[in-house]
Amino acid sequence: MGQLGSLSFEGDPSGVRVTDLATGDEVQTSNADAGAFSVSATGVPRLLSAEWEVGGDRFSAELDVVSRRFCSPSDVIDWRKDEYQLDLELDTASDVVARAIDSAEATIEEACHRAMQPVMRLGYVDRCCRTRVLVSGEGGYDPCLSSIVSARREDGSAADVRQARPGSPYVDVSRLPMGAAATVAYVTGMERIPPEMHDAVCALAAWSLSHHGAPDNATSASTDVGVINYVVAGVSGAATSLPEVNALIARYALSGCDVG
Repeated sequence: MGQLGSLSFEGDPSGVRVTDLATGDEVQTSNADAGAFSVSATGVPRLLSAEWEVGGDRFSAELDVVSRRFCSPSDVIDWRKDEYQLDLELDTASDVVARAIDSAEATIEEACHRAMQPVMRLGYVDRCCRTRVLVSGEGGYDPCLSSIVSARREDGSAADVRQARPGSPYVDVSRLPMGAAATVAYVTGMERIPPEMHDAVCALAAWSLSHHGAPDNATSASTDVGVINYVVAGVSGAATSLPEVNALIARYALSGCDVG
């Protein structure tokens, strides 16, 4: 996509600055702009940094720009519609549905130890005893690097840091001076979104919004025909309480081990 749609900031911010962390390009507004404006995004994925001030307090957030979401609010509301009947309580504009989708996505990606679609992240590399290193990101070394978008030294100057070879998670830092470090904007995550991801996010988000017949912490229940054992998140290695979501995680999860 060529341009991100308008971003709005509530609370009558006195000023908002949005920065493209790959290029350093900035857009800044004041009260007169009513907190809504457009930011140039030359492509996806992109990572934006937003900073704003309300009542003397400063706030900041990082915003992912991706090609598409895994599912829409209407997909969640219509999931198992006859059973959950979420359409009777919620609408597509509800913040509750949006938060449920965010939580479902985060739960699955955390369990898989990687992003399930291409995203941009910031990381660090340095030149010590090795000329080929892994990018150090927020969660440790990132084994899913797809490409390097930009790299800058501590003084803000451009750094000649390259992917060791196409498809490799390693970065060639041989052109950095010994002991130097650089901040790297890079693309990580799965190159193609697993087709099962749509249903997994819908199922987990809808389940979290629905009313359950059994207590959330119940592991089993006695019935006239015997004992029913429930799948419970965090019990016996289950990442979530839904077997179909756990199956996706088991298929696509990385080990989570750092590689030195």
